[in-house]
Amino acid sequence: SCRLPPCRPLSMTSASPPHPFSLPPRLTPSNTVLLVCDLQKRLAPVIPEFPAVVHAAKTLLAAAEALGIPVVATEQYPKALGETVEDVKLPGMAFEKTQFSMLVEGVVGELEMAMAEGRG
Repeated sequence: SCRLPPCRPLSMTSASPPHPFSLPPRLTPSNTVLLVCDLQKRLAPVIPEFPAVVHAAKTLLAAAEALGIPVVATEQYPKALGETVEDVKLPGMAFEKTQFSMLVEGVVGELEMAMAEGRG
C-alpha cells in the first residue's frame, strides 16, 4: 500500500488562532508527482469547465517538465471513452483503469517508486 509522509505541525504565533489541522510539507520538485486523471474527449460533457481543466492541465504539465517533476496519468476505460485529448501531451503512457479511482496497481507502483526516490 502507498503511504504518504506525516504532516508537520503548523507553527503558530500568539496572534494566530488555533488550527485543527497541520499543513503538509512545502511542495518542491524533489517531493512532488503530478497526477493527471481521465482527460478524455468522451468525458468532456460531464466535466464542468472542461476547456479550462485542459488549459490548467497543459500549464501544470509544462511546469512539471520544466521542473523535472514526474507525471502519472490515467485513462478511464479508453476502449470505450478514447484516449487523453490531443491537446494534453503526456510525457509517457497513461494507466488504463476501469474503477473510479486513480489508485490502480500501476499508479500505486509509480508512487511507491517515487517515494523510494525521495519524492514524498
